[in-house]
Amino acid sequence: MPALTKKQTIIDDITAKIESGEYPPGFKLPSGTEMCEHYGVSRQVTRAAIDYLKAVGLVVSAPGSGVYVAQR
Repeated sequence: MPALTKKQTIIDDITAKIESGEYPPGFKLPSGTEMCEHYGVSRQVTRAAIDYLKAVGLVVSAPGSGVYVAQR
């Protein structure tokens, strides 16, 4: 089985936190900078992961404010 990409690792981690309730609806995700430091990845990788989570409807972004867990 191939190793998960860094992007997929972030997607899986955030998805698990949303599904477990650790990140409830309306919860503000850590900033891009904080995620870069936490996961040890580049800004581009965190942005790609967040873009994916937005595309599947798990999170929404509020320009100038941040990224939040979507209401279900």
